[in-house]
Amino acid sequence: MRLKCSPPREARGGAGEGARRGRNEARRGGTIPVWESAKADFGPLLPRSRGFIRPGRDAGHIELKQDHSHLARHQIFSQHTSSIRMATVTSSPAKSRPRPAEAPQAPPPDAARYVRAFRAIAGLAFLASLALSYPLWVGSRDYPLVPLIPGLQLPAPLDAVLFGAMCLALLGAALLPRPNRFLVAVPAIGVVWAVLDQSRWQPYLAWYLTAAVCLLLAERSPTASGMKQAAEWALAPVQLLTCCMYVYSGLHKLNHHYLTTDFILTVRPLLGWLHVTPSTLPAGAVHGAALASALAELGLGALLMAPRGRRAAVIGLTAIHAFILLMIGPLGAGWNRVVWPWNVAAVAALWLLFWPAAPYERLRAFVRAWWKRDGAGKRGAAAAVPRPQRLAWNAVLVLFGAMPALSFVGLWPASLSFRLYAGKERIALIYYDAKQPGALPPAALAASRAPGEVNLLAWSQAELNAAPVMDDRVLLGIGRSLARRSPAGVVGLLIASEPALLTGRRTTRFFVFRGPALEPVDASAEYTVELHEDTGAR
Repeated sequence: MRLKCSPPREARGGAGEGARRGRNEARRGGTIPVWESAKADFGPLLPRSRGFIRPGRDAGHIELKQDHSHLARHQIFSQHTSSIRMATVTSSPAKSRPRPAEAPQAPPPDAARYVRAFRAIAGLAFLASLALSYPLWVGSRDYPLVPLIPGLQLPAPLDAVLFGAMCLALLGAALLPRPNRFLVAVPAIGVVWAVLDQSRWQPYLAWYLTAAVCLLLAERSPTASGMKQAAEWALAPVQLLTCCMYVYSGLHKLNHHYLTTDFILTVRPLLGWLHVTPSTLPAGAVHGAALASALAELGLGALLMAPRGRRAAVIGLTAIHAFILLMIGPLGAGWNRVVWPWNVAAVAALWLLFWPAAPYERLRAFVRAWWKRDGAGKRGAAAAVPRPQRLAWNAVLVLFGAMPALSFVGLWPASLSFRLYAGKERIALIYYDAKQPGALPPAALAASRAPGEVNLLAWSQAELNAAPVMDDRVLLGIGRSLARRSPAGVVGLLIASEPALLTGRRTTRFFVFRGPALEPVDASAEYTVELHEDTGAR
């Protein structure tokens, strides 16, 4: 603050000499002349400001400097008998002890390097998943297509061209330093695939596409003018999606069938290595271990959002992924190979987006800024979240944070609710006339375990190397397509519901396809079905 006042008439002649003398005295902690005419303007500021007074560059000027460090104590004394006030300033001496040289501090970790590493690993993992399940992404196959819009189909060889374009886009997104155009192509092709066939609605596809959209926002966010934080915030929706994936996967495992049956099926390779049969194990120990695994996945997923517990959660979830890969990988059952790369990408997300301090602090700052959306203009508030990133966060929060809860009552697709090895899968069996040649496609007949019966899970794993989507609309669409291919149109479809939560019992429905349009007709009352979990139904 700089105040200008006029000195008294008798003091104007020696203004220069008085200013120099005042400066010298200020350096020694002496007295500084302050003109009486500045008393009315400057006086009210002194009680409210912790400051000191020093003469300005010219005579008749005084300056107030704030001293926020409170290292000096200031006292102001007034002399009422003189027209000139004397302000005594006590300050630290000019010659103080030299400060010790501070050790150079390491630069703060840059969250962008973790983002680049995650982009490379996720892109290559997605590419590996596509290579392992090539028939799933093309139309020239025996397994029926179930498009979202009936009749919509991409003819050959355009389906192979689209697959090649996705592979090139993933390579560019993973390896190039500026992958903007490639990152645009990845979610665009993924959406086209999802519309052309609902069997592609796999949980890993949703995870990969969400990561691609967020990485695109990170690349397109401006980094100048203080917007670097916005670019580093872009992966916050992926962090939220990862937490929701573990939480819902653990919740879905809290059922009777997983505790009694499916957990034993998962750890069967381990029991074989130990030369232990499931029948020799105490039932209480098996149920306790299954319950502990479900609660561990649920709790560790929630702990990822805790500042002090996230690293323990990263270690625990990494151990879970390693155990799953050991059980279903080449050393174990060698089953469901398409999810092997996804497990690797999920582990990379844990160690790159949750373990380091930089990306996790960005997540916390993002959540604070997202929650206080109107606080960006207030003093000390967090920076505003850009609109695209706010929309991405809200979309993940709704689609993967809230909507999967509806799957517990059958109002949301199970394939998008992270039912991962939860023991809640349906059973779909296709029946045909074994005496009639060409009743089913060759790939279906090759997966048949008994004459006249095909397990849809076995067929999908054998031809597509992917688990089938077991929602009613998809299963009925597959049955109608097979009935249309069959010469006599005699195809039946049995759908066994997911096991009951407390008892593990299933209910069955049997559909036949009749009429010119081959509409599905529930004929459960006409047949008696005896369902066996391992062999199928009779």
